[in-house]
Amino acid sequence: MNYNKAYYLSYFASCYRGQPSASCFVQFNPITGSNGLLQNLAGQSLVRAPRWTGNLGFNYETAVGTGFKLGISGNASHSDKYFTDTTNTPGGIQGGYELYDATVRVSPTDDRWELAFIGRNLTNTHYFVRSSDTPFTGTAPGCNVAPGAYATSIGCGASTGQTPLRADTAASVSRGRELMLRVSYRFGSY
Repeated sequence: MNYNKAYYLSYFASCYRGQPSASCFVQFNPITGSNGLLQNLAGQSLVRAPRWTGNLGFNYETAVGTGFKLGISGNASHSDKYFTDTTNTPGGIQGGYELYDATVRVSPTDDRWELAFIGRNLTNTHYFVRSSDTPFTGTAPGCNVAPGAYATSIGCGASTGQTPLRADTAASVSRGRELMLRVSYRFGSY
């Protein structure tokens, strides 16, 4: 089990699309020594840094028949939510999830060969590995839009009755369920 409270002490990041002007505006970046359209992420969580993670597993092996053994193993892991985008966009938050893996294997007691059936991510859980805004979607970052107004993706023009839009999120997604049959053979003497 792991507890992690990682946050930025000082970090000026680019703004995400649709971010309001209250948190995204032209400001001085002391690291680069220049002004830019930035947000200050000081005090916010680091990217891909869940608060709690954990892993629990087991491995069991027993003799079966004459000269053979059977092995069973399992693993469960948990991750709390975390940001997958370096701009901490709300669309880039990956919710908490659990993963389950299992293996059943048979081999002779001398381990010359092994036959194993392996299952990874048995619940077929999909999660973001990393993400980013999709270009040309949502409103421009830092638009000074009045409440209830809509800023277009071209600029900060307004029409009434709508709110600023965040960009669509593009993400690399984890692999789904994997089922494998593995045959191993050890050559030579050992």
